[in-house]
Amino acid sequence: MFELVYRRQAGSPNEIWQADHTELDLWMVTPAGTPARPWLTVIEDDHSRAIAGYAVNLGAPSASQTALALRQAIWRKAEPGWHVCGIPAMFHTGHGSDFTSRHLEQAAADLGMRLVFSLARAAARPGKGGALPGHDQPDVPGGPARLRPRAAPGTAPGRPG
Repeated sequence: MFELVYRRQAGSPNEIWQADHTELDLWMVTPAGTPARPWLTVIEDDHSRAIAGYAVNLGAPSASQTALALRQAIWRKAEPGWHVCGIPAMFHTGHGSDFTSRHLEQAAADLGMRLVFSLARAAARPGKGGALPGHDQPDVPGGPARLRPRAAPGTAPGRPG
C-alpha cells in the first residue's frame, strides 16, 4: 500500500530511472528454427518519461539483460537526436530475480547510483505505474486496448510452439 500512496516524482532528468520488461506481441524464428516471442527491457527516465535505454532478447528477463539495457542507457547514443544518457541518482526496479543480483548491486555501488527495489509482491509496478505503456492501465470495458499474445502458427492460442 505504501508504494501506491507515496509514489516518487523526479524533479530533474537522471534523478530517477526505472526498468521494466514486456514480452512483445510478435513471433520470431530462433536460430534453432523454433518460434519464440522476444522480450523488451526498457530503462526510462522518470522526469521526462523518455527511454534512456533498451534491450531486446529471446530469453526470459534476467539480471544480465537488465544490466545490458542499463549500460546502453548510461552511454551516449550513436543517434544524434537521442540525448538521454548519464548516471541516474536512483535506479528503481521490481523485486524479481531479473532485477536483484550481486552484479547489479556492484554496478550501482561502483557508479554511485542508489538501487531501489519495489516491495516484494507489490500491487503496483515501480514508478508511476510501470515503465511500459499499458502496464499502468487495468483491463476495463471502454479502457485502453492492450496487446494480447497471439499463437504461433500451428499452435494453440497463448502457447508457443
